[in-house]
Amino acid sequence: MAVTRPIGRVPCVDDPVETLPLPYSSEELAAIRAALPATEQHAYLNAGFLGPLPGRTRRVLELGLEREAGARSRSTFFEELVEQQAHLRALLADLTGSAPDRVALMHATHVALSTALWGLDALPGESIVTTDAEHPGLLGPLRMLQDRLGVEVRTVPFGEGGVELAERLAEACDGQTLAVAASHVCYLDGAELDLPALARLVPAGVRTIIDGAQGAGALPVELDAWGIDAYTVSGQKWPLGPSGTGALVLADPGAWRITVAGYMATTNPQEALTSSLCRDARRFEFAQESPAQAAALAESLRFLLEDVGLERSAAHVRRLNAYARELLGRHLDEPGQLVSLDGSAHLLRLGLADGVDARQLVHGLEAEHGVLVRDLPHGPAIRISIGAWTTAADLEQVTEGIAELLDWDR
Repeated sequence: MAVTRPIGRVPCVDDPVETLPLPYSSEELAAIRAALPATEQHAYLNAGFLGPLPGRTRRVLELGLEREAGARSRSTFFEELVEQQAHLRALLADLTGSAPDRVALMHATHVALSTALWGLDALPGESIVTTDAEHPGLLGPLRMLQDRLGVEVRTVPFGEGGVELAERLAEACDGQTLAVAASHVCYLDGAELDLPALARLVPAGVRTIIDGAQGAGALPVELDAWGIDAYTVSGQKWPLGPSGTGALVLADPGAWRITVAGYMATTNPQEALTSSLCRDARRFEFAQESPAQAAALAESLRFLLEDVGLERSAAHVRRLNAYARELLGRHLDEPGQLVSLDGSAHLLRLGLADGVDARQLVHGLEAEHGVLVRDLPHGPAIRISIGAWTTAADLEQVTEGIAELLDWDR
């Protein structure tokens, strides 16, 4: 099944649901779910943590591991790896609306964020602006720059995201600001930062470093058109790839300092002390994944880009989010249980009353109802992740499970 990408404006978070492209047909949705075996076993509502692995990706992984268990040191190993990495960079460029020479392969978003932040070559007293709702994957590297270099970390409220957040971030910048570092989509409640507005509003010379963990693979991303300087990809989340995969996409790789260099960062590794650095983003790749990992993420990306289609997926989840809010909103008046619903796209935060054990609720939903979600910090709260594979029945299943576990009907 190939779902063609529609021509025209990309759906955005503010579009009325009734104006969005039609959702998948029942046959198309069934084909997407059939390609994701985990969706047959669970109501899979946790891609914001780990996405469901396509069956075809599992087969690629298994084949790759079989090869490594055999002639692992075969004479063509590096040629195969280099070819596979080049193919993967091209697919990641398609995913993010960029070019292959701007893609550096990484093993996690926090590694990519560290690479970009340390690549700023910051000095004591200079500043980086961020928000009050960032993931530890960004906060950890910021803490290191603060402690080791004396960089000032300024924080503004994430709020409901949008243009207003872009304005707050830009207004917090001054002559000492090196960069704005923030999430494309807030992992806590799904609020989305307007990236084109951010790139337009920040002062000249201030770089934009974006944590794309909850964006890439869930939403259409057009980095070159938006003018973002650095953007990360978490391969194991919405791109549906294996753990330990991802990328850092840099608009101008030559503008960033290399802080950790791998031996493939030079044009001639055998003459590393004298040969020139790679001019493209490969100069930041300091670890070599196995060919199996690279091939597996590439297989997942082909499925996502060719068979699922990001524009239709984004419209599909918007419609289902509205349905989930309708189902769960009926219980907002239940005494002492569900107190808030936040998020209008692929992430939906359920705020719970004080005293509700969110972790226990998550365990109960998995063990007793076959539902996969996650609990959140700064709660109690749980998060529902809605993907292209999600059905109305999945949302009814999680609603019924919560109702039973929290005694809504008693």
